[in-house]
Amino acid sequence: PSRLKDKSERLAYWINGYNAAVVEGVLRSYKGDTTYKVTDSGTFFDSAAFGFTFGGVVLTLNQVENGVLRGVWTHAGVKAADGATLARMKTWHRELWGSGKVDARFHAAVNCAALGCPNLTATAPYVFRASTLESQLKAAVTAWLDNADKGAGAGGISKLFDWYKDDFVQDAGSVEAFIKGNRTGGISGVKLETFLSYDWTLNHKANKK
Repeated sequence: PSRLKDKSERLAYWINGYNAAVVEGVLRSYKGDTTYKVTDSGTFFDSAAFGFTFGGVVLTLNQVENGVLRGVWTHAGVKAADGATLARMKTWHRELWGSGKVDARFHAAVNCAALGCPNLTATAPYVFRASTLESQLKAAVTAWLDNADKGAGAGGISKLFDWYKDDFVQDAGSVEAFIKGNRTGGISGVKLETFLSYDWTLNHKANKK
């Protein structure tokens, strides 16, 4: 990752890497059982057993998301890393964001293989690229927030706004401002005080509602 030339290349790398690792982890674990959920084992996001290697370093999914991307060094899964791995995570986080704020739109781009997640991009090239990253992130966050079952609507807002509130506040000043700036129609008709139930059902075609 340190060899990539700019923030766009690095962010695309980490988003694609995270999503690929989730898919690989599910393929190794669910064994064709569509009732499988990534929360079943309790260790899916913190296990290094799958060997997700980034830049020669094995990281868990939590270490990618909460360490490299978010920079939350107090997170239990991040703190579990050894000293050398933690140092690399901090370097990659700094190279990604510098001294600036985290772009919270990345939450609309990473996918945890659950129906409650923002959808993966459904159009070619199906991955994020540096040259089109800005337009892809904009499309992803708007598609997510425009989906009343996943993002924001009359029934409430995504549980991601509860779990990762600090990211959205840092990015836009408040959760309300983030939704207003990225959702078609702003906050009109949105029940901001209620969080939608998060559906951990496997994001598999057999489970599509």
